[in-house]
Amino acid sequence: MHDDHIFKLFVAALVAVGFGVVALVRGIGAMREEMLVADIPLSQIAALALGRVAVTGKATAQFIAEAPFSGLPCLLSRSAIWVREGRNMRHVTTLEVPPQPTFSVTDDTGSVTVVADDAKIDVERLVMDPVDPNGSAESDAMFTAWGLDPTLQHIKVIEERLPPDSGVYIQGMAVDGASVGNGAHIERAVPLPAGRPVIIAHPFAPLLVALGDRSGFQNELSWRAAAFMGGGGALILGGMAAVLWMGIAAITMADPRTGAALSSGNIRPLIAKMQQKNPDHRDATGHTRLMRAAQAGETLPITSLLDEGSNVNAVDSHGRTALDYAVLAKSQPTVRIILAAKPFLLTQDDRGNTALHLAAERGDASIVRDLLNAGADPSVVNAHSQTPLALAQASKEPGSRESALLIAHALGIHLK
Repeated sequence: MHDDHIFKLFVAALVAVGFGVVALVRGIGAMREEMLVADIPLSQIAALALGRVAVTGKATAQFIAEAPFSGLPCLLSRSAIWVREGRNMRHVTTLEVPPQPTFSVTDDTGSVTVVADDAKIDVERLVMDPVDPNGSAESDAMFTAWGLDPTLQHIKVIEERLPPDSGVYIQGMAVDGASVGNGAHIERAVPLPAGRPVIIAHPFAPLLVALGDRSGFQNELSWRAAAFMGGGGALILGGMAAVLWMGIAAITMADPRTGAALSSGNIRPLIAKMQQKNPDHRDATGHTRLMRAAQAGETLPITSLLDEGSNVNAVDSHGRTALDYAVLAKSQPTVRIILAAKPFLLTQDDRGNTALHLAAERGDASIVRDLLNAGADPSVVNAHSQTPLALAQASKEPGSRESALLIAHALGIHLK
């Protein structure tokens, strides 16, 4: 069989196996959800006792809050704020609205109060990555209070929200009055008959799950589990059979059109073609194709790789990006093409140097100017507590004086 046909069939088989695995995982998840719903009694509000309990019903509250970032109505919301620092995400804070979330769960048998301190909210989840830099005045004020600037930093917000009048399943601890392990004080917000405790969804049993029509939801989950698991299993078996058949064909069989025997050597071109199709393939040194093109100052391959979706923020074992290698190559056209792809300019290598540090150290004033115009931060220090200005002033390279003046101007410093 022709190498091109083998390659296409091989890729198709791998894609089928991948889709099969995803479908199988989703099917198992749906089956677990269906088992959870099946185990939930229609109501336990009328028969609560001290200890661990589960309740289904409608979530209501006297006052409706507003989620701070999406602005959507909610009974409670929890927003986790993260900021990217180099290659890592740092957790800044978690904002709860209201600060002490309390609501009621009711059905035709009664009503109980739920205190959801530290509970997981698995009802509606919104991920803003990155957050809109042109947000509301309220969100801007919060970011400013935390020392953040969404126009300059990569900020991620994960907002979990419980909408009003949601059907919910609550699992937690039932208490008859005062306090629980985390010290939260529990009070009854609605009059209850004797023996009706308040429920706290707490860190040791945290679960709030949206639950609408019980029977319809159960049937939907059952069909979903059967469809995903059946389809996923078929895709995996079919894909694996195709891969096995092609492996045997590549080693022992002859091309039906030419009659030429195929050997194991035919697999090498196949692997090479697969690597060429991947714009982020790494060589033995850990460099991507984009990094190698940047090292060589090749503008056309860089443009092509970026159009193919190559990751401009990928780093090698030294923490360096394609932008760093373009700066080291002193190729201003290459630097400008990469900057047009909006790379993350705060990435630091294993010495703590950003791209601006590298350009300043080499006295390349034109690249320093391009980096500053693109938003590079001249105040970042490296592992030796040196700023780009310090490296430019210490450099003996031609252009180091002009580089120092450009960086000092960006910092608001007057150099003589």
